[in-house]
Amino acid sequence: MGLWPLARGYVRILIRAAALTSALIVGIVPPAAAATPRVRVVKASQLISTRISYKSSGSVRSRVIYCLGVIPGDAKAVAGGLLFTPTAVTLAKMKARQVSGTKLTLQKAINKAGNSACSRSRNVRPPTPTPTATPSVIGSGNFDSGGNVTAKGRTAFGIPNGLSGNITAGGSLTRSYCSCHAERIGRSFPSLRSAIAQSPMFFNSTQITDPMLANITAYLNRFNS
Repeated sequence: MGLWPLARGYVRILIRAAALTSALIVGIVPPAAAATPRVRVVKASQLISTRISYKSSGSVRSRVIYCLGVIPGDAKAVAGGLLFTPTAVTLAKMKARQVSGTKLTLQKAINKAGNSACSRSRNVRPPTPTPTATPSVIGSGNFDSGGNVTAKGRTAFGIPNGLSGNITAGGSLTRSYCSCHAERIGRSFPSLRSAIAQSPMFFNSTQITDPMLANITAYLNRFNS
């Protein structure tokens, strides 16, 4: 009977040691490890485009980045969607290659501005297209090699017959008329005409003509090749 209290004390010590070990292990593994930014292929509807401003060599620059939730990055068209590369991943690779000087400082500024912009837009969601306005497009053929909308593209994007849209021209118009808000990727011609007629833009068909809007539609659907 005299050994029982000692045995119980030993068991308590083992339990406390196990709990301490578990706590240490939990402390070692970062809780946000699963959310680490990584390169991935995404759909255009998952991204929100926005323009950021940042300082470089004493001057202020601006550029467009894409937000995947709160993660800023760059996107380019690939088979199966868009290849999204977070700015933090680009920065980490530059550090690993021991890039220094202006290039590294520039990427740090882009990453910082991108984090701030995407954090502000975390509650913004891209519009959900309707089947009649922006039907799902499978395969290629919506644009020719010059970035012009084809007959198939006009049908897919809701551009009226007799109008042609061009990605490059649309990009210039978008930067001129729509630079004050995040870019809305994938909008159809009818949904754009309806949206720009409302507050705060109030653009009518005289201010932004149908040919101009066709170009803007092409630019906003440039990933739907």
